[in-house]
Amino acid sequence: MNTEPLVRSILAALLLLENSDDSEVDPDVAVAGMEAIAHELQQLTPAEIEEFITVVGHIADTEEDPARREFYRSVPFALGMSVPPSDR
Repeated sequence: MNTEPLVRSILAALLLLENSDDSEVDPDVAVAGMEAIAHELQQLTPAEIEEFITVVGHIADTEEDPARREFYRSVPFALGMSVPPSDR
């Protein structure tokens, strides 16, 4: 299965929740949404987590917008799946 579209959709949802103005999405709702996504992704097997991190890295490497690229690179750590990007 090609997981890149699925991972891209997860990144898009996280980016939306992270960058939404308080008047667009209630901050508590945004945090709850991000925590729910993190919880579900933490149910993946170690091999699936490794694949997720690899795909996120590929997407980050091909992203032209520097802010999005850095956000994408921070996602695995923010979700509790890996070490901070600067420690790799």
